[in-house]
Amino acid sequence: MRNPVMRYMMSNPNRSLKRHEDKRSRSDYLRKLYAEGGASAIFQYANESKWTDWSWCKPCEADTPTDGGECLICGQFKQGETK
Repeated sequence: MRNPVMRYMMSNPNRSLKRHEDKRSRSDYLRKLYAEGGASAIFQYANESKWTDWSWCKPCEADTPTDGGECLICGQFKQGETK
């Protein structure tokens, strides 16, 4: 199976693409997705889960999904936003 999101979901059937309630579990999940498929897997996760918070990330040089000012791809806090 070429799709890293689906491969991870098949190997972990108790996971869902919904936003995780616990930020730590979501971070662990996103790290595994990134390791499997890179940034495109994170973009796919965000699109499939209908993520609504997106903004420009200078290190990624792209509009990326954001959670509380933190880029879900690189983990950096975006300019103008604080922890």
